[in-house]
Amino acid sequence: MRKASIGLILLSLLISPLVWAGGGGGGKSARFDWKNSSIIKVADDFAAAIAKKDYAAAYNMGGQTLRKVRTLDEFKADMKKWRFDRAGKVEWTNGNNALPGGNGFKLMGTYSADDGEAYKVYMHF
Repeated sequence: MRKASIGLILLSLLISPLVWAGGGGGGKSARFDWKNSSIIKVADDFAAAIAKKDYAAAYNMGGQTLRKVRTLDEFKADMKKWRFDRAGKVEWTNGNNALPGGNGFKLMGTYSADDGEAYKVYMHF
């Protein structure tokens, strides 16, 4: 379970910041309104693509860093190794600014696989 959570955290670091609507940059920023942002849909779309085994779509949703350091085949192997390829859903329960200066965001929640296994997840954008 811990490997899976760590894997999702690592993958979330690779999501492109270009998918965001607003936010980021500068000095102190306002608290991130995660419930009313597009971040949930972005995270859900990424998780759904993996669960449907549409690895190419998930891979292309990732940022340049993902594609620079990992091939599609490596990405697919990691998803299978970390068991992210199981059907299920994520319930996002918290979100906020992740880095000083508002240069990143994070979502936290629980992934519940259809086979009954559930674990905490953290996605950093």
